[in-house]
Amino acid sequence: TDVTGREGVLANTVNPGSVTGPVVGGTLMVSLASDTPAGMTLPKNAASAQLAKFTLMAGSGNVVVTGLRFHRVGIGATTDLSNVYLYDGNGNRLTTGRTVNSTTNNVEFSSLNLNVAAGQTMSVVLVGDLSSSPSSTGGQHSFELVDAASVVVTGGSTVSGSFHVRGNVFTVGTSSAGTIAVERGNTLSNPNIGAAEAEIS
Repeated sequence: TDVTGREGVLANTVNPGSVTGPVVGGTLMVSLASDTPAGMTLPKNAASAQLAKFTLMAGSGNVVVTGLRFHRVGIGATTDLSNVYLYDGNGNRLTTGRTVNSTTNNVEFSSLNLNVAAGQTMSVVLVGDLSSSPSSTGGQHSFELVDAASVVVTGGSTVSGSFHVRGNVFTVGTSSAGTIAVERGNTLSNPNIGAAEAEIS
């Protein structure tokens, strides 16, 4: 029949062009960075030693990474590392220090909220402080992302990669890293910028 007036069933419709569906996340490819730190022997109580670098690359959609779980591999004790941190590729620290679980050998970082834009890459660096008194010298440590579940992403995003994604091996040496103590001294009476062999404290 012809429509001769306003009929609710026809008038109260939604413009298909204005319908907003759920935001679907993209695919995140995880790999070991080409410039990941080379394995080496580290002195006891070494600070801020870069242990592994990973690349996170988003596909056609944005991806938000909320958590990363790394697994320690090697014959060393978990107590050889006093703290482990996560940094971004620009040297900015993203987390406070974490300890490696002595049972699972895992170290986990949560609430990261790392935004990887579609088609872009982001680097994350695992950094560690060695204990001043490790259980023994010669302990070996490397860190890996075991599987896709080790990378926590939001929404409908998925994670892919050639797992395990593992960094190089670092060995605890017999020597200790040197330290320097800086103490506040007296105020300089007549400082001269550019002076050679000048007292600074």
